[in-house]
Amino acid sequence: MYNDLRFALRQLRKNPGFTTVAVLTLALGIGSNTAVFSIVNTVLLRPLPYPAPEQLLWVWEKDQQAGSRNLLSPITFNAIRARHDVLADIGVAQGRSFNLVGGGEPERLGRSACSSNLFSIFRPPDLGQ
Repeated sequence: MYNDLRFALRQLRKNPGFTTVAVLTLALGIGSNTAVFSIVNTVLLRPLPYPAPEQLLWVWEKDQQAGSRNLLSPITFNAIRARHDVLADIGVAQGRSFNLVGGGEPERLGRSACSSNLFSIFRPPDLGQ
């Protein structure tokens, strides 16, 4: 085994072009696999940092003509909230952006609006303490 290792190192030293290509190929392969795993682990494998993340739902309205998904309108949200018997609670959050124009250069600003109970939905449950 020791002789095999010495022979391999000698061959790599004799062919620096091959050695460079082999090392770069291994580095790119290992680096890309690490990056993909990090993304998959963060997005798909780790649970959300909320109590009972498996019970959270994302609800939207589907526009039948355009085939797109839209955020819930206030009317639909209030209708679901008034007659939900399966859901423990329901909250809504909407993000929008707009252009602010005035005295200087226009600036793109973002804003978010949410229902009053949204943060209580994500609060840890009472543990009886």
